[in-house]
Amino acid sequence: MNYGEKFPFTASIYKGMQEAASAAGVKLTDFDAGGSASTQLNEINTIISLKPDAVLFMPIDSAESVAMVQSLSSAKIPVVAVATSVGPANAPANYVDPNLVALVNQNEVAVSGIAGKLAAQADPSGGDMALVEGAPGNAADVQRFQNFMSAAKAAGVAFNKVADVTGQWTPSAAQSACQNVLSAHPSIPLIYAESDDMASGCAEAVTAAHAAAKIIGVGGETIAINPIKSASSPIYGTVCYQPNALGKLAFQTLYDYLTGANTATGRFVTYTTPGVTHSTVSQCVPQW
Repeated sequence: MNYGEKFPFTASIYKGMQEAASAAGVKLTDFDAGGSASTQLNEINTIISLKPDAVLFMPIDSAESVAMVQSLSSAKIPVVAVATSVGPANAPANYVDPNLVALVNQNEVAVSGIAGKLAAQADPSGGDMALVEGAPGNAADVQRFQNFMSAAKAAGVAFNKVADVTGQWTPSAAQSACQNVLSAHPSIPLIYAESDDMASGCAEAVTAAHAAAKIIGVGGETIAINPIKSASSPIYGTVCYQPNALGKLAFQTLYDYLTGANTATGRFVTYTTPGVTHSTVSQCVPQW
């Protein structure tokens, strides 16, 4: 069950799944929810009726996905959740729903700390900042900010969040949201956007407003990595994700379970996500 191929990040995850499945000689059938939690919910009965060997599941709404995973589990269909946790939005990053074989994901809470350290580098004086979140109901919204402030403070920088807006994970929505932030706080020195797509939209807003705000993103996406290569970009840094590799890792985790190579359940499976800036951007080769 795909979050939506219209989103570059999840499209890259699915591409990684496809590549790994093809190499293993496994047929992968895609159910694209298009970013709609209700569509994803409606797909469950269809998927169960097809009696697949297993399901790779990219949840849209973390809380609502609990019942979906329960339905699949009751039908004896093993499930690996990918890229978003199943459970309460405020659950720990490594929380794995008891009905899952595994959650394969970035450690989003650890990522929030990496982003906080980047922010401290970008604005060592601290002070006011704005937060641009994705969409309500997604655990990443909570987790990608959870340790941001404490990590910055540990680096000797204190921030005061004066604006909290929603960017819907897209450049256009984030651009509009950041325009509103800059209208209310024209001298704000730092914006933390919880995805590179949103960081890109906010960069457009900062440039248009001739503002001095520096932006921290999350994702390691081409749309942010290329601007970071220029020292004059409003995007100061980002946290490097590898969605194609994540998709392959998710497939391999489920394949190992089905073939008996690793039959443990309730596992949290992750990989390294470094923070990068202009001086270290070569460490992040975009996969989306």
